[in-house]
Amino acid sequence: MILSSDVLNRWCAFIGTWCRGVLLAAALSAGVHAQQLAEKQSYRESIQKLAPMNTEGLDSNLVHILNRYYKATFGGIDNWQTLESVRFDGRLHLENGVARFVAFKKKPDYCKMDVFAGGSAQLVMGYDGEDAWKINTSSSGAKPRGMSEKEARNFIRDASIGGPLLYPLIKGKTIELSGVEKVADYSCYKLVTTLPDGERIISYLDTSNYAERRQMTTNALTGLQEQTTYSDFRRVGGVRFPFAARMESGGKEVHRVEMQKIQLNIGMTPWMFQRPAEGYSPVEESNPDDVALIDEPEGTIPLGEGGFGSEGFGNTAFPDPESTEVDSILDKIGKPQR
Repeated sequence: MILSSDVLNRWCAFIGTWCRGVLLAAALSAGVHAQQLAEKQSYRESIQKLAPMNTEGLDSNLVHILNRYYKATFGGIDNWQTLESVRFDGRLHLENGVARFVAFKKKPDYCKMDVFAGGSAQLVMGYDGEDAWKINTSSSGAKPRGMSEKEARNFIRDASIGGPLLYPLIKGKTIELSGVEKVADYSCYKLVTTLPDGERIISYLDTSNYAERRQMTTNALTGLQEQTTYSDFRRVGGVRFPFAARMESGGKEVHRVEMQKIQLNIGMTPWMFQRPAEGYSPVEESNPDDVALIDEPEGTIPLGEGGFGSEGFGNTAFPDPESTEVDSILDKIGKPQR
């Protein structure tokens, strides 16, 4: 199988469905100059001090949607505060084959991803809050090196635990409600988030259960718009995750992701995300038979029936009684018929 660091960088958007960072998506890499580094550190410190779900002063319609989204996705602020780290195990479906991966995230913005490309080869990307690095172990004597400016921009944007809709009051950031649109057969609120550097992220939240059905971003490396559609939502530790995603760009499928297992708070430390001094010690590869395993089986709430890629995959309503009511806000902005 042919895999590149660009492929690895691009599928980060799946992990980023609810983890897409609020970090300054500027040119951050191992070679960033002192002023940029100081600005980035100041920004990172500021989000650690802000309330992640504070919507004070925002438009009332937007507040209504965000508050429902926070509760439905994260279980509210109390549950969010118990979340420290996440490990993802899954499969990456590409045009030329399937690769297994494992990804690690830790608050506030530590991230590392390993893709197993066959044999002993691994593609790895990491970010420790300051240094964005990568390594391809398929090359003899390969050593970790800093990402390019644009690679780092993509990766850091997707590094943190949270999402573009958290920290709505951060300086220089805006979230706007741009009406209601259809995603497949689902009626969705269209929310446009503009980060402090001007980058726009479009989120589509289901009007009945507030699941993020789709997200649209611009790839810093290619300049192309990428559309990621999510399905098979389940709860792990009170947090709702999509266990499947399909990315498209230019009307063509780029890849699909199938999650096998998600684990919370398994004891990660900051040093795990640092660039190795020499070489790289690969992590243990995921067990391919561990399909759809999660921390709390009794908490599994699938959206749909059938296997990955099946016609009925992810097409049933999320069983959340509180979010199935028809909200008065829909009368104000219009609700398309499903």
